[in-house]
Amino acid sequence: MYDIILCDDDERFIHYMHKWILASGLSDKEVRFYEYNSGKKLAESLTDIKECDLCVLDMGMDDMNGDETAKIFRRVFPSAVLVFCSGIFGPTTKSFEAEPFRYLLKSYTDEHMLEEMRIIVDRVKQKKQIPAILIKSPEGMRRIKPDQILYIEIYKRGSRLFLHPDVRGEERSIITTRKLSDLYEILEGCGFAYAHSSYIVNIEYVKMLRFGEVQMIDDTILNVSRSREKNLKKAYIEGMDKY
Repeated sequence: MYDIILCDDDERFIHYMHKWILASGLSDKEVRFYEYNSGKKLAESLTDIKECDLCVLDMGMDDMNGDETAKIFRRVFPSAVLVFCSGIFGPTTKSFEAEPFRYLLKSYTDEHMLEEMRIIVDRVKQKKQIPAILIKSPEGMRRIKPDQILYIEIYKRGSRLFLHPDVRGEERSIITTRKLSDLYEILEGCGFAYAHSSYIVNIEYVKMLRFGEVQMIDDTILNVSRSREKNLKKAYIEGMDKY
């Protein structure tokens, strides 16, 4: 089941998005829609929504603009696909802080909107297929999705996973007995790469790659070993095209 949020103060555009989403490779039997006509109403309802795969958010609502709403949304659903749409408003620097996947203009032709929506739905399906991994920690078993992880380092006889800053809960890291090499075998196809023999990073959350170091989106700076630098740069460039 795909959980999709549509938030726009124009009810006609909500129905319009509903139509093109279902025309882009998803059936009404596998989609659960949550529809809101204001950013404030969406923000107030987020804690009642258990999962979100896609959020299409209007940037020009009167009660709470798209940037404010997106910031609150990202605290609850850091890994969901977020798409901005607007009739007149352009993206701001704050807009990109919410890491939107696409920015749609309401003036698009039907053909253009369908083309964009197919790309968006493909991304949603791709993220949905990424499996969670079971982590055995001193606190017990826990399911962690790859896109909840910033990076993983070797820790004592196991590993330590550092989580995305917007993941629900107070803990920012999890210690596990699973070896880094074993976790890499699972996560290699999910956008992770070695930056050093002691840790792997989630390429999607790399903010900047410089000579000898990598900066993550939480501003953590990690050293990059010479032996790993070439492959990390390659993975980073490929990741920029993908993400």
